[in-house]
Amino acid sequence: MWSRHTTTFAFLFFGLAGSLNSQAQSPDESTSIDQPSTEVRDPSTLVKLELLEEFERLDRSIRELRSTLDELARAMELSKQEQGKKIADLESRASTIESSDRVQREEKLSFEAEYKALSKKVEVLEQFLKRNLGGLVSASSVASKEKELTTVPEKNKILNDKLESYSDVNDFYEYVYEVKFKNGEYRDAVKLFSDIVTQYPDHNLVPNAKYWIALSYLNFDPSDKQRALETASALLDGLPQTHNKYADTLLLMGQIYFNLRQCDSAKEYWARVISELPASEAAKKARARIELMCG
Repeated sequence: MWSRHTTTFAFLFFGLAGSLNSQAQSPDESTSIDQPSTEVRDPSTLVKLELLEEFERLDRSIRELRSTLDELARAMELSKQEQGKKIADLESRASTIESSDRVQREEKLSFEAEYKALSKKVEVLEQFLKRNLGGLVSASSVASKEKELTTVPEKNKILNDKLESYSDVNDFYEYVYEVKFKNGEYRDAVKLFSDIVTQYPDHNLVPNAKYWIALSYLNFDPSDKQRALETASALLDGLPQTHNKYADTLLLMGQIYFNLRQCDSAKEYWARVISELPASEAAKKARARIELMCG
């Protein structure tokens, strides 16, 4: 386009200059005396040639510039395509990493739950050893304990697993909880707490005993998660909100469902604690479990 305009402009310019020159050379009385030699070149012709050469140089520069722009446009297009491929690759890698992170997060939560359960068992074992190891290895401690049991007959109950031997259900309940449950003897705890439920069904400690039975099922055998769920669910159905084990039972239900890998159901019971007892310590535990385990 520039070349065509340049040529047209040069043609008009030279035509106009030629017309003016011919008018200047027409016969006239004032110029007919001294005519210049034909060998002398007209200065206007030199100007025209210089202008023409300048136009040609400009035309070449324009063509070169256009060629450079075309090359830059092609390079930009290739760069754009290359960048598009890199972006697509990064998006694919990001998606893969996100999926991997999700799997690792689930595995981490499962590991943390198992670790907490194991830590709890270790803690119970440590407490048991602290209370009993000295007596097992020290003869003087054994003699002292035998003397103490002889002088205080009521403490002989600690050595007895029979509910009938206790005049007070509260003492038997405390014995089962302290000696059996807290020491990790969950099978014995289930059996002895069940004796309270069976023989004293109307006693005020029955809901508590059922709670520890459900928790014992959850602790001593992973295959008994279903029995733990059934026991806790039956307890919750007849338990008033004011009972001291109501919130604990909701938390336990959530824990059982979490162990069964049913996070939605677990969150449902933990959310009930928060909505029904928002100011309780159990609500704080429920919030932490939702965030940590099923966030």
